[in-house]
Order: sequence, then C-alpha cells, then structure tokens
Amino acid sequence: MKKVLFLISCVSFLVLIGCSSSKTISGDKMFPSGYFDDVTSLRYYAPDETVFQIDNPQKLNQIWDAFRDNTYTEYEKEQLIGGYDIRLVSDEREIEIVLDNSHFLIDGKWYYSEKPLADIILQYINN
Repeated sequence: MKKVLFLISCVSFLVLIGCSSSKTISGDKMFPSGYFDDVTSLRYYAPDETVFQIDNPQKLNQIWDAFRDNTYTEYEKEQLIGGYDIRLVSDEREIEIVLDNSHFLIDGKWYYSEKPLADIILQYINN
C-alpha cells in the first residue's frame, strides 16, 4: 500500500511541475523502422515487485506502435522521480525505460509525452 501511495504522490508531483518545450520529436523519428527489431521481450517491474515478461509478438507490436504513435518534447527541468520501470530486452542489450502518463525516460534523457503513455502501455501489458 505504501508503494502505491508513493507512486501516486510521484505522479502527482510530476504533473504539477510541468515541463519545458524545447525540442519536439515524433515517435516514429525517435523509434525509426527497425528500432525494435532485435527486442525479444519487454519486462515490466510492477510497484508490488512482480515482474511481467511480455514476449508475444502481437502484444509487442502493439506496444511498439504506442511508442511510435506519440510525440515527445525534451524535458530539461529538474530530474523526475518515480514512474513505471520497463526494460526492452534483446540478446545484445537491455534498454531501461521509466514512464508515467506525462513523462518518458530513455537513454538517460527525459521527454514530455503528449499522450498518456503509461496508461496505453500498461493496458497492453495487463491484457
């Protein structure tokens, strides 16, 4: 229960602090064709410490489409804390992603997410 309250607090904090609008990038430019080709699974680390592994190609394609069908704006304010921990796993690499409905972290860089990315991705993970 403490983790859920902490997560809710973090998400609320993120919404309140807003974001800067410096550079906008479309999802299909951030994740060009072929970006996800070597990714074999997605791991989601739930707040209750349960780990979900998604390796169904159809589900993965839906998730990739959600990442591509979005617009991101670079976020250059304070570092954000909290969010959902997701890993893209391949034989060669593991990409850590932290996201909530407003923000998205990949490769150490924060972005503001135009669409509620966490809700969309978690819907695919949980179904």
